Amino acid sequence: MLRVEGLEVSYGTLQVLWGINLEVNQGEIVALIGANGAGKTTLLKSCVGQLRTKAGRILFQDKDITNMPTQKIVRMGLGLVPEGRHVFPDLTVQENLDVARYGAQNEQLANFGMEMAFELFPRLFERKFQKAGSLSGGEQQMMAVARALVSQPQLLLMDEPSLGLAPILVDDLFELIRKINERGVTIFLVEQNAFLALEFSDRTYILQDGKIFTEGLSVELLNSDTIREAYLGGVLEAKDNNISNSSGYTQPFSRN
Repeated sequence: MLRVEGLEVSYGTLQVLWGINLEVNQGEIVALIGANGAGKTTLLKSCVGQLRTKAGRILFQDKDITNMPTQKIVRMGLGLVPEGRHVFPDLTVQENLDVARYGAQNEQLANFGMEMAFELFPRLFERKFQKAGSLSGGEQQMMAVARALVSQPQLLLMDEPSLGLAPILVDDLFELIRKINERGVTIFLVEQNAFLALEFSDRTYILQDGKIFTEGLSVELLNSDTIREAYLGGVLEAKDNNISNSSGYTQPFSRN
């Protein structure tokens, strides 16, 4: 469904991504994990046309979308839930979702997307005339996901959905993401919580210093001594010893 071939991206003279190759197949949940500054968000922004590439190409449904305008990419069926939510605080929930209608291929699909969003997030339906800025952090994250669903994406890119959320809200959000996937939406997930990402996804890519360090089935990476020691540190050790493991930890990639 999504294929990235030899992708290189720079900010001016600073190169961030080096020869990235990866693919996301239809129906999968694929995770991308790595340290802060590894280039994860840069990769997602490149996939939706928000950053221009230096080399390589990006294909969606076998069509080259490299450096294509974002609006056109969204209308092809690729959606993004950005890091930091980026809601319009002075608009109501309904108005925030209405903005996303412009990314749908047609009005009928937008209506279906709106119905799905409110069905999956009934709390938002209850608050649809409330200003987005008055919502809790968890509700704003739900709205960011719901907004992406309005355009009826076939592939949903998600950038750090658990960031800043309490553990119980993270659990609820990821259960909803799984339900979205079960409805036929493929998920490509960037997640700061490495353990959660590996436990939740089908396959995982690990990004290090702008390059793919390794890739594989998430369950195999989760059980790899090398990955546990190098990338998960004491987090899994603590879990193995039945010490409480908060889904909200923020430094899963610290090295000793």
